[in-house]
Amino acid sequence: MIGYFLTIGAATLWGFGGCVAKFAFNSSIDPLLFVKIRLVMSFILLLIYLSVFNKKHIFIDKSDISYFLILGIFGMSTMQLFYLLAIKYTNVSTAVFLQYTSPVLMALYLYFFERYPISISKIIAIVLSLIGGACFVVNMTETSLKFQGFFFGILAALGMAFISVHGRKSLKKYSPLTLIFYSTGFAAVFINIITPFDTKIFNLTTLTWFILIYFSIFSTIIPYFLYFKGVSIITPTNAGITACLEPFIASIIAFFWLKEGLSVLQIIGGSLIVSGVVILQKFDKLT
Repeated sequence: MIGYFLTIGAATLWGFGGCVAKFAFNSSIDPLLFVKIRLVMSFILLLIYLSVFNKKHIFIDKSDISYFLILGIFGMSTMQLFYLLAIKYTNVSTAVFLQYTSPVLMALYLYFFERYPISISKIIAIVLSLIGGACFVVNMTETSLKFQGFFFGILAALGMAFISVHGRKSLKKYSPLTLIFYSTGFAAVFINIITPFDTKIFNLTTLTWFILIYFSIFSTIIPYFLYFKGVSIITPTNAGITACLEPFIASIIAFFWLKEGLSVLQIIGGSLIVSGVVILQKFDKLT
């Protein structure tokens, strides 16, 4: 039960963070610049916190540096970059849906490579979460799906699946804080190397910087900590399915905060995802 509560907490913070990000994007900040600053700032803030309160979580074995390097580049940065590209060629709702096909990839990987069984309840939960997510996509006025958008969305899903499955292995030895610290650090370095420096960073308003600080703490460090803590208790697949609650939670928050409409399809989709999570918690014992 605690694993699901932790993951729901992560999805809630991510959902609220999506509304905050939308507010920031409406303030004319480039999404790519937003992600680059978010990763760098998250790494710096976590470095300060760990240096003052928990130094032991900074230190890792030299033999594990390559592990976290791979996790940062092919997990964290892949998820961030391709998610943005999916948004560019489709829309936010479609990109979120494509990214949250990751539980299917996690389940298939665990089944074929780790011989982890897929229960009937897990299959039902995956189907419900996919149908529920599709309801959010159909609800959008822009329904065309370009090949590039689909391609980048699936790559974002691969990134999320990779960081969940591959990251779980480090949780047997290190704290989730260590995982987040190094994955965001290596991802920040990688993204800033492969993308040009943006001088717009010098023109950001004070409000935007406060939003970035909020986003770095409450939509990156804390939710990822909750998510990986959940992954250490329940399976990556179950955590991924539970995290599919994010678009529904974001829609509810947007309804009350941004005064956006909440359609019947969104309510149905959210109900299906919630049903899938309940089925997992009640009937899936392979955690």
